[in-house]
Amino acid sequence: MQRIIIDIIDGFDNKPGRSAWIRGVYCLAADMFSSYIERKGLNIWDSAARIGKITERDLLDGAKNWKQQSRDGNYLVYNQDICRLLCNEWDQRRTCDGKLPPNDYEDWSDFQARALEQAARVVMAAVNR
Repeated sequence: MQRIIIDIIDGFDNKPGRSAWIRGVYCLAADMFSSYIERKGLNIWDSAARIGKITERDLLDGAKNWKQQSRDGNYLVYNQDICRLLCNEWDQRRTCDGKLPPNDYEDWSDFQARALEQAARVVMAAVNR
């Protein structure tokens, strides 16, 4: 079943997040979906514009996985920007606003890749339902 594009975008914008991570994931999902729509040449603001099924491969846009997508600079590039989007104030202070790694097993690019993977699931769930 096809869904109206503007309704999908409104759904991303109107999702209240209780954590910085969730708010960041929905922000990335909105950006990811908008980029996909632009690549397809669809008009976002046309109230009659509809979209059918979407896959993870469509959202990856040629990258083999989300780590590559994150590292290739297709989303945020600077550690500080990633930290501010996905972390609460306490974690921002703990990591010195992105100067220190987010945890013991990831760097900021991997951290963003994990958020991008979740954002892709959000987009696919919104479009494919």
